[in-house]
Amino acid sequence: MASKLETKGKEAAEEVIKKAEPVLKEAKKKAGEAKKKAEPVIEEAKKKVSAAKKKAEPVIEEAKKKAEPVIEEVKKKAEVKTAATKKAAASAGKKAAKAAKTAAEVLTPDKVNVFVQYQGREADAQELAAKAKRIYLEQDSPFGPVGTINLYIKPEDNAAYYVINDAFTGAISL
Repeated sequence: MASKLETKGKEAAEEVIKKAEPVLKEAKKKAGEAKKKAEPVIEEAKKKVSAAKKKAEPVIEEAKKKAEPVIEEVKKKAEVKTAATKKAAASAGKKAAKAAKTAAEVLTPDKVNVFVQYQGREADAQELAAKAKRIYLEQDSPFGPVGTINLYIKPEDNAAYYVINDAFTGAISL
């Protein structure tokens, strides 16, 4: 029975193929004709795209040329604003420095007198510094002119110690 079915199936398939062949041939023929008809349309479209591209190029170039001065102007304005900002910052810095200097001058007294008092005795820092300077100058020191004097007053030692120009040292009794 299987062979009868197989035979009928083969016959049916062959019949379908025979009937489909002319339809396939006609479809291939029409597809070829459509392709031939489409080729000139495609070529014409390509030509139109190419022409449109060529027409657009000068317009694009013109737009670039017109945009260049605007771009340059924007750059210049940005540079001017940057320069103005730098000037304003410098001016503000100068004003702040001047204000700080003025504040320091106002807060720093012209002269300070320092006295150390201990167990009923008193030592004047200005006088002690002057004595240290005299001693230094009398020594004919190789450390140059007096630049700085650091004075350390120690009442418990009954002495003031000094360092001149960070090199010459000595002591003065109170």
